[in-house]
Amino acid sequence: MRGIDVQKYIKEKFDFDIPSAAVYVILKGLEEKGLVYSKWDKDAEGSPVKLYYATGEGKDYLKDKIEAIKSLKKVLDYLTTST
Repeated sequence: MRGIDVQKYIKEKFDFDIPSAAVYVILKGLEEKGLVYSKWDKDAEGSPVKLYYATGEGKDYLKDKIEAIKSLKKVLDYLTTST
């Protein structure tokens, strides 16, 4: 997906507006860590676009982070309902 598509997805899915410059900085950092890779392609009009893809390691990293967030959510749910 393109960086702008990542930004739109985050906005639509989580109602969180992240600046496009921040998206590209994050994608670059993830690429440097080997969690995503990019390649140039062409859009429907033939203009060059940079597309980003998760690597196998990136998908594993995401799964681990999702599990960590779920665990944290359980703790927060407990703390907010036990008072």
